[in-house]
Amino acid sequence: MRRAALLAGVFALATAARVAAVDVPAWLLAASAEAMPAYDKKVPAVVLVDEGDLTVEASGRLRRVARFAVKVLNDDGRAAAAVTVDYGTEARKVVSLEAWRVPVDGKVKKYGKAETSDVALSGDDVYNEARGKVVSASGDVETGDIFAFEAVTEERPLFAQDIWYFQHRYPVRASRYTLSLPAGWRAEGRLFNHAAVAPSVAGTQYTWQLRDLPYIGREPLGPPVTLLAPRLAVSYFPADGGEPSGLSSFAGWADVSRWYTGLSAPQAELDEALRARARELTRDARTDLDRVRAIARYVQAINYISVQMGIGRYRPHAAADVLAKAYGDCKDKANLMRALLDALGLRSHLVLVYSGDPTFVRDEWASPSQFNHCILAVRLPGNDALGAILDDRELGRLLFFDPTDPDTMLGDLPEPQQGSWALVAAGDGGRLVTLPKPGPQSKAIDRRVDAKLTPEGTLTATVREASMGQAAVSDRRLFRGPRDVLARRLDAWATRGAASAKVGAFRHEDDPATGRLAVDLELEVPLYAQLMQQRLLVFRPVILDRREWVFPAQEEPRTQPMTLEDHAFSESLNVALPSGFAVDELPEPVVLESAFGTYTSRTEVAGDRLSFTRRLEIRRSTLPVEQHAAVRGFFEKVRAAERAQVVLVRTN
Repeated sequence: MRRAALLAGVFALATAARVAAVDVPAWLLAASAEAMPAYDKKVPAVVLVDEGDLTVEASGRLRRVARFAVKVLNDDGRAAAAVTVDYGTEARKVVSLEAWRVPVDGKVKKYGKAETSDVALSGDDVYNEARGKVVSASGDVETGDIFAFEAVTEERPLFAQDIWYFQHRYPVRASRYTLSLPAGWRAEGRLFNHAAVAPSVAGTQYTWQLRDLPYIGREPLGPPVTLLAPRLAVSYFPADGGEPSGLSSFAGWADVSRWYTGLSAPQAELDEALRARARELTRDARTDLDRVRAIARYVQAINYISVQMGIGRYRPHAAADVLAKAYGDCKDKANLMRALLDALGLRSHLVLVYSGDPTFVRDEWASPSQFNHCILAVRLPGNDALGAILDDRELGRLLFFDPTDPDTMLGDLPEPQQGSWALVAAGDGGRLVTLPKPGPQSKAIDRRVDAKLTPEGTLTATVREASMGQAAVSDRRLFRGPRDVLARRLDAWATRGAASAKVGAFRHEDDPATGRLAVDLELEVPLYAQLMQQRLLVFRPVILDRREWVFPAQEEPRTQPMTLEDHAFSESLNVALPSGFAVDELPEPVVLESAFGTYTSRTEVAGDRLSFTRRLEIRRSTLPVEQHAAVRGFFEKVRAAERAQVVLVRTN
């Protein structure tokens, strides 16, 4: 131990000497000289320094200095040796960007303008001003090397707020955020995913620091990193309670609602073209729900092109313009739908959400910065049984819908949004709500298999599988694609259950009114049942797998909670048994019940017919590490039940 520490110290001093010989800042010299603890071999890299210094002027403009150094620990960590500093042509500019590679041996390399690329950050967004200055040393660095950069940017933000991520996944030796405010200003910060840490305050300068943050690895069914890695949300303002010059500030979610309603409402102004299109789209509709559904289908088909410039990151384009040009981004599509519904006398509100992680938004910090997506809430009185309905005592009965997702039908919500916090922008009456989370049956898969088994063991079957809600979304996308790709995917699915399976004719039916998608296919599996000693015929009643995930194996000790998503699956199999054989053995019935799910399976025989049923229902849950063994045991029993075999014996 002492020898290893001595060698580490010698290496650190040698590295510092090489760094000092090059034009590099003192902070990098200090980071290079610091001895480090040993890390597990699975850790790709360690962040030595991650600093953000933010200086706010009384005018609202700010200057940000970022300093970062990472040490590569194995080949996977080479990807960390890169930096992208984003900017916008109007709101933010890059003043300077320098980077360095500090090798284990050899000369330090400095990266300047000649090694810096200027790229568009949104290749699919035709009118997006977001660009980035990029320096990449991932092709240069070796294990043990340090990559570092220092970037200076200036910007005029929209809000008197900021977010600092102390960590992503790599372990962090030191991460520090410093906020320097004008005289007479103050700041408030909230730290998420970490115990509260008070900032050190010197006048109007606030500093938050965390050290020695452990590695956040990827584990099967692990929660998103945004639920584990510490992040800081900061608001700043004049101490006398006045508004920061040119910046919006928010005391609560009602303030955010008023701000966004005022920004977006004028963009839904009606003209005759919007009224005429609304009448045309709904001329055959009989009910309000029919009208909403017709408008929804039309807006879903509008081309998605992101248009993000300045305040346009939040303010939608005028609905009349989006209608005329037939393209827009999420807020444009939601706003167009709002205007078309308004033309019919149906009221709706824009809704701000975070798409991709239902745990990301925190109600303790009122800020538009927490959202990255826009959907719609339609006021829809009645008693229609739809999964995306929320009965709110103040806002009324709301039907939430995402017009950007072309495969999620009205009445359902994309799974990453279900159960998450969202802001209904309804002026003074707007507030943060929890989006509906309809449960397992809203995304159920039901399968019926009618099969026939020959004395030689060949099985032929017709399969009908119907899926609902989010369970139908992947199928809907698949059936929209090329037929040859679809055929290969179906073959791959069939052969996972039976290696020699061959899919014959197939077709599908998609009902946009209910969101139900049905697939019919023919299946042949030569020698599915194994003939043993010319006397026994053995086969599994589970012919096709469930297609959704199965509980993954994990050899290393569990360190993170487990996140299970809603699943509901049922199957009924009816097999005509071959003549000359009788049932000798049947699998035992299985009944499993737990706090997070249930499973049943049963095999029965009546005459020459064998029936098999199985049902699995998993409820959305976040389970502590201590329950990992119990969860694994549940799914191991499910797996064993579905590998059980039927044994037939020859009778002649």
